[in-house]
Amino acid sequence: MSLSAATDVTSEVRKHAYRGWFASIVLLQAIAVVAFAWVTPPGEAQDEPAHLWYVAWLATTGRPPSPELSAPTVGYEAYQPPLGYLPAALVGAAVDLDIPTEEDWPRNPSFSFDRPTRAFTVRSSSIQTVAWGDLLSVRLAGLGWLAITTWSGLIAVKRSFIRADLFCAFALAPQLIWMHAGVTNDSAVTAVSTVALLLLLLLFDQSVVRMPTVLAAGLVLGLAIWCKASAVFLLPIAVVAVLHWWRGGDRRASMVFSTALGAALLGLVALNLGRFGSILPEPPAASGFQPESLLALLRFWSWVPGLAASFWAKVGWLNILLPTWCYLWFAVPSGFIILGVFGRVRPRSSQWRHFAAILAVLSNFALLIVYLVTVHWQPQGRHLWPSWLGMAVLASDALNRWWPDREFLVPTLLLSSLFLALTIVSLLRVY
Repeated sequence: MSLSAATDVTSEVRKHAYRGWFASIVLLQAIAVVAFAWVTPPGEAQDEPAHLWYVAWLATTGRPPSPELSAPTVGYEAYQPPLGYLPAALVGAAVDLDIPTEEDWPRNPSFSFDRPTRAFTVRSSSIQTVAWGDLLSVRLAGLGWLAITTWSGLIAVKRSFIRADLFCAFALAPQLIWMHAGVTNDSAVTAVSTVALLLLLLLFDQSVVRMPTVLAAGLVLGLAIWCKASAVFLLPIAVVAVLHWWRGGDRRASMVFSTALGAALLGLVALNLGRFGSILPEPPAASGFQPESLLALLRFWSWVPGLAASFWAKVGWLNILLPTWCYLWFAVPSGFIILGVFGRVRPRSSQWRHFAAILAVLSNFALLIVYLVTVHWQPQGRHLWPSWLGMAVLASDALNRWWPDREFLVPTLLLSSLFLALTIVSLLRVY
C-alpha cells in the first residue's frame, strides 16, 4: 500500500471515529437536558418564573407583553425582545399553558446566593396555575436551541476552526446544558449568536466571498439581537467585516451585509416603538443588585472567580456548585483561551479568523462590564456563552501550538460526562 493510500485510509477511519464520538456528545446532551429539566422544581432555573410568564403571555395572547403589565416576581423580563421565546411559546400554545401569577411562586425566606438553597418553596404538586407536565414540555423546547448551537460547533470542527476535544469541553459544559433545561432566552441568544459568528468566520476564511453567506450572516446577526439585546456584542465584528470587504474592493458584499443587518434592526426598532414608545426599552430596576463602579471592579477582583465558575458550572439560581476539584479541570480550557488572546497565529489564512474570535470574546466581556457598572451587579458567566465559539477558536489556536496532531477527545468526553453526573447529584441534594 502506498503512503498516500495509507493516509487516506487513516483519514477515513478517523472520520468514522469522529462521527461516533460526536453522536455520543449529542446523545449525552439530550440525556442531560432531560435529566436537568426533570429533577429541577418549577422556578429553580434562574429567573424562570419571569421567563415563563413571558412565554405564557406570548402563547396566550400572540403578542409580546408590555412592561406596564409586569409584576415583581413574574414580569420583570417583559422588556425583552420576543424571538428567543418563540419556540417555547409555540409549545406553550400547544399544551394550553396558563399565565402564572405571583401567588404561584412563594419565596423561600432562607434563600441565599451564597449557599445551595431553593429560591421558592413551591413544588411541582403545589404550583397552582401551570401544570408540571406543561412546564416540562416548555422547558424541553430548549433542545432545539441546543441543537443549533451544537450543529454550528460541529461545522466549526469540520472546517478545522476548533479542535474536537475543545468542542467536547464546551458542548458538554454543565452551564450550557443547564441554560437549555430551563425556560430562558439565554439559550436562544447563545444559539443564534453562534450561527452568526460561524458565518462571519466562514466569510473571513473564504478567498471568494459568497453573497448567500453574506446575506445570511447579516440576517442572522440581526435575529440574534431579536433574541436578546446582549447580542450587540457582535456589531464590532460586523463593522470590521464591512470595512474589510469595502477596502478589499468587494463593495457589493458590504452593501448586502449592511442592508440585511439594517433591515433586521429596523424591524426591531419598529417593534420597540410600538411596545415601549422608544427605540430602546428601559430595563427593570436593579432590585437590590445595584451596579458597581468601574473603579471598584478594577480594585477588587473577588468577582472574577465567581464569573469563571458560573461560565462552566454554577446551576440553580447560581448558588449550586460542583466539588472544587472540578474547576481545576475547567481552568485548563480557560487558560488556553487566555493564551489564545495573546498568542500569534502563523498561517496567514487564519489571522483574520483569529482576530474575529478575539474581537468577539473581548466585545462580549466589555459589554458585560458595561452592564455591571450601569444596570445590574450580576457578574455571571452565563452572559459570556454567546461568544463561546470565539473562545473555542482561541483555545484551539493556542493548544495547536503544542499538540497540533494530537487530540484528547476520549478523556475530555469521560470527564465531561462525570461532571454532568455530578451536577445531577448536586441538584438532587438541594431539590
